[in-house]
Amino acid sequence: MENFYIMENLVNQVDPDMEDGLRIRYIKKGLNKLTLRLVNMHRVDTMDELQALLERTAEKGSYGRRQGGRE
Repeated sequence: MENFYIMENLVNQVDPDMEDGLRIRYIKKGLNKLTLRLVNMHRVDTMDELQALLERTAEKGSYGRRQGGRE
C-alpha cells in the first residue's frame, strides 16, 4: 500500500492533471509482482477503485502474515 502513495505522489509531481488510466498504469509499474498479479485479476478504471483494491489486498496480506501464512 505504501508504494501506491509513493507512486501517486510522484505522478502528482510530474502531472497533477494526468488522467486516471495513465495514473493507474504508472502506479502498477511500482507494485511488487504478487500485488500486481492480484490487481490484474480485477478491472480497475479509477484511482479510487485501485486504492480500495490495494487496501483490501494489504489487509489480506497482513492477516496472512499474522496467521503464519505465506504471501
